[in-house]
Amino acid sequence: MRVPITSTINGLTNSKGTENKGVEVNVVYTPSASLMLQVGGSIIDATYVADVPGTPLNKGTDVYNVPRNSFTASAAYSWDVAADLRGVVRTGVVYDSARETALTAGSPGDAITMLDARIGVESDNGWSAFLYGDNLTNEDGALNARTTLGVANRLRPRTYGVVFRYSF
Repeated sequence: MRVPITSTINGLTNSKGTENKGVEVNVVYTPSASLMLQVGGSIIDATYVADVPGTPLNKGTDVYNVPRNSFTASAAYSWDVAADLRGVVRTGVVYDSARETALTAGSPGDAITMLDARIGVESDNGWSAFLYGDNLTNEDGALNARTTLGVANRLRPRTYGVVFRYSF
């Protein structure tokens, strides 16, 4: 496991392990060949089973980067546009609760909600074209621990684009 040597440098050490309790559920419903609905989630309690000598980790400390609650949902729909061309639309949302991310100075990762969508066409001839939007709510929460200056990894800002593909 990762432990701090300084406020910016980590080292590795062994622990006696973790105890992980919880439930994960994922349901996919396809009422027709053109519609797929998915919903899933988890509630996880992941903790260290014993003190880790020389670190601030004590029995019962939350395991890094394990959100207590997660939720996902998506919907995809396709329809015939022409004999060899299908229209496709998809949207999805992912939520992860705030979580501990490091022993070093700074605050934990934030709760994150990300919404994506795309619409386009797929050809039986192997090509496809899509318009997409990633992180449509422009979520900017910290994915990892912020330094005392507030620096952290974050999701890519709201992004729109076009994707062309050809499979052969």
